[in-house]
Amino acid sequence: MHSLLARQLRQGFGSLDAAPERLRPFLELVDRAYREADEDRRMLERSLDLSSQELLAANAELAALLAGFPDLVLRLDYEGRILDFEGGTEGRMALQSDDLVGRRVSELPLGELAEKVAVATRKVQGGERLVTFEYARAEEAEGRHFEARVAPLCEGEVLVVVRDISERIESQAEIERHLSLLRSTLDSTADGILAVDRAGRIVVFNRRFVQLWRVPPEVLRPRDDRRALEYVAAELQEPQAFLRKVDEIYAHPEAESRDLLRFKDGRVFERYSLPQWLDGRPVGRVWSFRDVTVQKRVEEQLLFAAVHDQLTGLHNRPLFVDRLELAVRRIKRHPERAFAVLFVDLDRFKVVNDSLGHAVGDELLVAVGQRLRTCVRPEDTVARMGGDEFTILLEEIGGAEDAALVAGRIHDCLRQPFSLRGFEVFTTASIGIALSALHYGSPDEVLRDADIAMYQAKARGKARHEVFHAGMHDSAVALLELENDLRRAADLGELRLHYQPIVALGDGRLVGFEALLRWEHPRRGLVYPEHFMTLAEETGLILPVGWWALEEACRRMADWQQRFDPQRRLSISVNLSQRQFAEAGLAAQLGGLLEEIRLPARCLALEITEGAVMKESEAASERLDRLRDLGVRLHVDDFGTGYSSLSYLHRFPIHALKIDHSFVGRIGAGGENLEVVRTITRLAQDLDLEVVAEGIETAAQRALLGELGCQYGQGYHFSEPADARGALIMIAAGRAWPPPSPEAPLPPQLAP
Repeated sequence: MHSLLARQLRQGFGSLDAAPERLRPFLELVDRAYREADEDRRMLERSLDLSSQELLAANAELAALLAGFPDLVLRLDYEGRILDFEGGTEGRMALQSDDLVGRRVSELPLGELAEKVAVATRKVQGGERLVTFEYARAEEAEGRHFEARVAPLCEGEVLVVVRDISERIESQAEIERHLSLLRSTLDSTADGILAVDRAGRIVVFNRRFVQLWRVPPEVLRPRDDRRALEYVAAELQEPQAFLRKVDEIYAHPEAESRDLLRFKDGRVFERYSLPQWLDGRPVGRVWSFRDVTVQKRVEEQLLFAAVHDQLTGLHNRPLFVDRLELAVRRIKRHPERAFAVLFVDLDRFKVVNDSLGHAVGDELLVAVGQRLRTCVRPEDTVARMGGDEFTILLEEIGGAEDAALVAGRIHDCLRQPFSLRGFEVFTTASIGIALSALHYGSPDEVLRDADIAMYQAKARGKARHEVFHAGMHDSAVALLELENDLRRAADLGELRLHYQPIVALGDGRLVGFEALLRWEHPRRGLVYPEHFMTLAEETGLILPVGWWALEEACRRMADWQQRFDPQRRLSISVNLSQRQFAEAGLAAQLGGLLEEIRLPARCLALEITEGAVMKESEAASERLDRLRDLGVRLHVDDFGTGYSSLSYLHRFPIHALKIDHSFVGRIGAGGENLEVVRTITRLAQDLDLEVVAEGIETAAQRALLGELGCQYGQGYHFSEPADARGALIMIAAGRAWPPPSPEAPLPPQLAP
């Protein structure tokens, strides 16, 4: 029985046994109730004991946690009095826990914390569950920043947690600086930048992107990448291709891409796209756009200039040679695929340049190039080789007939006049044709033969075409050998002068000689000027050769005068080529020679053609004036065969006219050319000019010319051109006609 129940029964009945039997069941129930109550008490005590231990452990753990907690934790009453204190942040302020508990926050050196806590406490009292604010400790050297959180505890108390956020503020400031730098960098770059995330949302774009694409703000404001792309695609030449490329790139997040975008207005952008990576995985994409319009335009111009002639826009020589080389290679594999090269050279183009100016000449070249294009098929190649030379590559033709047909079409096309700057200009072309052959090993060989054929066409009268054959090459080789020999002729002493006498028609008196150039070729024998002077003109050798002849003639006449003609009655006439006459230093050089050899300038007559006088008449007038001031005599050679413009006879300092032998030769044939010669002599008399007739071959011609008033003459009637010894014999005899005997001995003073 429970001890408490037993004690109660003894007090009531004296002993346990004295209790009535009838109470037994009730007493058992009471006993059981006491025992259960004891058990419940013991269990509660054990539970309380465990809870107390757990609470102490939890408190200890919380205390340890708060002790190591970096934040400052304050338990305050509503008056701001510190009830408890934990945390380490404010330890930097040299605050100890025994200094804080029981004191008001406002009494501590915590800056504006107390004031802000008071405000927050009133808000908590008003029912707010959490109040957060920031404050700074500006009085500290490092200028630290804090964040405080105020929350209610039990009635009359609040919990304040203070955290040092200086590092976070500094990090935010650093991030802001980096973002500012990034924004400035993006806005300062010449490229348009657009960044999007994996979902296709625009993350960032710079000012240049908006400028380049001319995107209005309402398109970019929703940050929808697709909307922006569809807007800009409408400005491109190939919008659908642009969008397909974007979809392809988005389907491969790790791909990089670079291509060109061409706009309808002619602009060209370079597009570069690469993925944005974070922690080793693509999280978005960056698009970069650069305006390369000018760069591409320059590149295209350079590329065009590399293969095109800048003046005419036709293909140039390098491209033509490349295509011709392909044709040469192809014909070796496929002999049936024949081709032809046409070498086109304009006739008398130099006349256009000299008369109308280089600007008109250039326009003529452009117009000719345009017409040449119309004469061939699209697959054929038309090129300008330089100057007034053009070439045409006819691909896969049937044979020579096809090439000749194209050449004929070119002749017909060029016969139509060109209207250039108010001038009506006519031109023709000489065309050489080289047909494909298996023996050709390089493009240069084909061009060489076409060029040879073109020169053959010029030699046969111009405005025609010739097809190359092997004989032309032999002639060209011979001409090249002749040129090489001519270059060495003066140094090897092969050049000679022969002298044709000029006589007074009245009494046959010898008045002088015309010096005529001859070439004593070691293999060809005596070569006359008509066989090499054109070559000399074309190669520029006319200048050294012409000066040699002029100097030799002057020195010879000076020698003859000093030894036999002290009165210096005789003169020497020398032909002056057009290129010699155009030399700026001719008068000065000639004056130095005459002074050196002591030949009076009046004893030298320079024979100049009408063409040389009329070309660039202003410059020609100045040159003639300088020669006149030097004292030399000026004769117009072959008068009547050139421009026959009589106005220059009044303006230029001319001394004599030489009637061309073509007029003299037919003067007695039924009166043919008689009136021409009569007019020339009368004109000369009116202008007080002397007249010299060339090519007199008969006594009748001599007599008739004398009757017409011609003072002087020369020709085979008097003497054929003689070498220096023959000229000396004439000087000794004082006459050229009747001709003295060539076997006559020379007087001692005339011995060479």
